[in-house]
Amino acid sequence: ERILFRGGFAGSEDDSDEESRSSSYDEDMTFSEIMRRVHQNGPYITAFEGGGELNWIQNMTNEDWEELGRGLSNNTRLETVRFYGGALSDHRVDILFQGLTRSSSIGKLSFCDNELSVAGVQSMVP
Repeated sequence: ERILFRGGFAGSEDDSDEESRSSSYDEDMTFSEIMRRVHQNGPYITAFEGGGELNWIQNMTNEDWEELGRGLSNNTRLETVRFYGGALSDHRVDILFQGLTRSSSIGKLSFCDNELSVAGVQSMVP
């Protein structure tokens, strides 16, 4: 069974390691905490999502977006990545995809409610 955490991660209730499972999500989570979770590569974390209203999304630098792309790409358990609610712009998606295109596990991307132009979408193609 999968559990989806708004602005965080999805996993399984069968995950016995409490540290690798996000049973509660703190909207004030920092970028460093998010990246720590991404790098854990936990076996039950199969989805990642972030909304434009979240503090850590709003405060990300260009370097943070590139680091997040690399981190998500290197996580071999992630199957789904979702950004919504204005989290992405053409510029952010271009930076994110500089690292994200190397992923071998991500099969589904969802970018609902982001105002991306044709150029922004084209920047996703390696």
